[in-house]
Amino acid sequence: METELAKAKEATQQANAKATELENSANAVKEAEAERSKMQSALDQASAEIERLKSELEQQKASPPEQGNSVSQPPGQ
Repeated sequence: METELAKAKEATQQANAKATELENSANAVKEAEAERSKMQSALDQASAEIERLKSELEQQKASPPEQGNSVSQPPGQ
Protein backbone atom coordinates (compact mmCIF):
# COMPACT_ATOMS: atom_id res chain seq x y z
CA MET A 1 0.00 0.00 0.00
CA GLU A 2 2.81 2.42 0.88
CA THR A 3 4.56 1.64 -2.39
CA GLU A 4 1.43 2.53 -4.35
CA LEU A 5 1.08 5.75 -2.35
CA ALA A 6 4.71 6.68 -3.03
CA LYS A 7 4.21 5.98 -6.75
CA ALA A 8 1.07 8.10 -6.79
CA LYS A 9 2.88 10.99 -5.05
CA GLU A 10 5.74 10.75 -7.54
CA ALA A 11 3.34 10.71 -10.48
CA THR A 12 1.53 13.74 -9.05
CA GLN A 13 4.80 15.62 -8.65
CA GLN A 14 5.81 14.78 -12.21
CA ALA A 15 2.41 15.89 -13.49
CA ASN A 16 2.65 19.16 -11.57
CA ALA A 17 6.16 19.78 -12.92
CA LYS A 18 4.94 19.09 -16.46
CA ALA A 19 1.95 21.40 -15.95
CA THR A 20 4.26 24.18 -14.75
CA GLU A 21 6.54 23.61 -17.73
CA LEU A 22 3.59 23.79 -20.13
CA GLU A 23 2.28 26.95 -18.45
CA ASN A 24 5.72 28.58 -18.80
CA SER A 25 5.83 27.59 -22.46
CA ALA A 26 2.35 29.02 -23.03
CA ASN A 27 3.41 32.30 -21.42
CA ALA A 28 6.53 32.43 -23.61
CA VAL A 29 4.36 31.89 -26.70
CA LYS A 30 2.03 34.72 -25.64
CA GLU A 31 5.00 37.06 -25.11
CA ALA A 32 6.50 36.11 -28.47
CA GLU A 33 3.16 36.71 -30.20
CA ALA A 34 2.84 40.14 -28.57
CA GLU A 35 6.38 41.02 -29.69
CA ARG A 36 5.66 39.77 -33.22
CA SER A 37 2.54 41.89 -33.32
CA LYS A 38 4.49 45.00 -32.26
CA MET A 39 7.15 44.31 -34.88
CA GLN A 40 4.52 43.78 -37.58
CA SER A 41 2.92 47.08 -36.66
CA ALA A 42 6.27 48.87 -36.87
CA LEU A 43 6.95 47.19 -40.22
CA ASP A 44 3.56 48.27 -41.54
CA GLN A 45 4.25 51.85 -40.47
CA ALA A 46 7.70 51.79 -42.08
CA SER A 47 6.24 50.39 -45.32
CA ALA A 48 3.60 53.11 -45.38
CA GLU A 49 6.29 55.76 -44.87
CA ILE A 50 8.40 54.26 -47.67
CA GLU A 51 5.43 54.34 -50.03
CA ARG A 52 4.70 57.95 -49.06
CA LEU A 53 8.31 58.95 -49.70
CA LYS A 54 8.36 57.10 -53.05
CA SER A 55 5.21 58.93 -54.09
CA GLU A 56 6.69 62.25 -52.99
CA LEU A 57 9.90 61.53 -54.93
CA GLU A 58 7.96 60.60 -58.07
CA GLN A 59 6.02 63.87 -57.84
CA GLN A 60 9.29 65.81 -57.53
CA LYS A 61 10.74 64.02 -60.57
CA ALA A 62 7.60 64.71 -62.59
CA SER A 63 7.69 68.46 -61.89
CA PRO A 64 11.13 69.64 -60.76
CA PRO A 65 11.12 73.09 -59.16
CA GLU A 66 12.58 75.99 -61.15
CA GLN A 67 15.25 76.70 -58.54
CA GLY A 68 16.37 73.06 -58.62
CA ASN A 69 18.30 73.62 -61.86
CA SER A 70 20.21 76.66 -60.59
CA VAL A 71 21.03 75.03 -57.25
CA SER A 72 22.81 72.14 -58.99
CA GLN A 73 25.38 74.55 -60.53
CA PRO A 74 28.42 75.37 -58.39
CA PRO A 75 28.50 78.97 -57.14
CA GLY A 76 30.71 81.47 -58.94
CA GLN A 77 30.19 80.21 -62.48
